[in-house]
Parts: sequence; C-alpha cells; structure tokens
Amino acid sequence: MTERAQALRVDDVVKSFPGNRGLVLDHLSFEIADGEFVVLEGPSGGGKSTTIHLIAALDRPTSGTILVHGRDVTRRRRLDRFRREEVGVIFQLHNLLPHLTALQNVEIVMLGSKLHRSQRIRRARELLHSVALDDQADVYPPELSGGERQRIAVARALANSPRLLLADEPTGSLDNDTAELVIGLLRSHCAAGGAVLAVSHDQRLTGGADRVLHLVGGRIEPAVRSGAPRP
Repeated sequence: MTERAQALRVDDVVKSFPGNRGLVLDHLSFEIADGEFVVLEGPSGGGKSTTIHLIAALDRPTSGTILVHGRDVTRRRRLDRFRREEVGVIFQLHNLLPHLTALQNVEIVMLGSKLHRSQRIRRARELLHSVALDDQADVYPPELSGGERQRIAVARALANSPRLLLADEPTGSLDNDTAELVIGLLRSHCAAGGAVLAVSHDQRLTGGADRVLHLVGGRIEPAVRSGAPRP
C-alpha cells in the first residue's frame, strides 16, 4: 500500500490566553494524512475550536509548529490565498454574510480564483444542490433556519476544493437525514484525496470517521479509537 502524504502536523503546540482562560493547549501534537477523516472530541472549553482557528491561521500559537502540507502556517505571507486554496473552514456559528444570498455566500469565497463569474455561479449552484438547498439560492441567511445556514457553510467551505477541510460542529444543528448528507460529503472529500479534521460531540459524525482523537487538558489522550471502516 502506498503511504499517504501528510496533510497536517500539529507539533508541540501551546496556546495560552491572558486572564481566566490561561493555558488552553498544552504541548498538543497529532498528525493527519491525505485522504483521512479525523474527528477531535472532548469536553466543552477544552480547546477544540482554538485548535481549528490555529490551523486556519486565524490565531497564532504561543509556541510550537503547525504544518499544512509541510509548510508552517505561521510563516505564510498570503493568508488570504492559503485559506482560499489550501484550507476550507466550516464555522460553528456559520459566519455567513447576512446581506448576501445563499448563492452569493458560496460564490464569494471563489473570488480571486481562476474561475470566471459564470463558472463561480455554476459551481455555487452545484454545491447548493449537493446540500439540498437548490430552492434557497436567492434567500438571505436571516430568513433561513440554523440547519439551512449550516449547510450553506458546508457548501462554502467546499467551494475551492481545499486539500484540508476544517469543520467545527458541522452536523450539530442538523436532523438525521441532512447530517447523513453532510457526513457523506465529508467522506467523499476524503475519498478524492482531501483530508478532514472535524470538531464534534455528535456521535453520528464520530461514527463515520477513520479516527477519533480525544482532547483532554489541552492534550490528546494516548488512546485513539477507530471510527467506521472505509467502504
């Protein structure tokens, strides 16, 4: 079997905040390979979302190294290009732009890519179709349910076919049918060679992962249990 390339390496990462939060990540280390679907679980306030933000270069570690496909994210100069071409982020609170339609929220992340406007719109419509929201393309986020907004966030994160997809509770507000749909999209992303790191308490998601990492006290517990086998 050919060894898969390393998609992500978190090496001895420490993250501390001033005040009451103090030390959140305590020499955190783990790796993810291309094609792998990994879920990070643990108690609330344990640093899971902080880990996602550090990998996406939305914050900087106090110390340690984060490598995405071999390159240190803290040394990236073109972070807009990094987030557009290499990582996609599904935020827990969606982070949709309320003054843009569902279609426009998906299309906007493709600005700066090599796609023409007509190609961006076609791609955005395809992605809305993939999350069963064809009929909501012209609707604004405040008019949508939480689950619908979450599915738009999933479509947006996939728009540029990122090699590494970061997902913060991507199925938390979804019913069983739509959660299954989203999990299928994440697994398809991995089957195409991408990698997924998802933060979740949702047993539906952990059951579909290749590996589940348990974050406790700012570190990964030694025991790592496997998720569902690959089809």
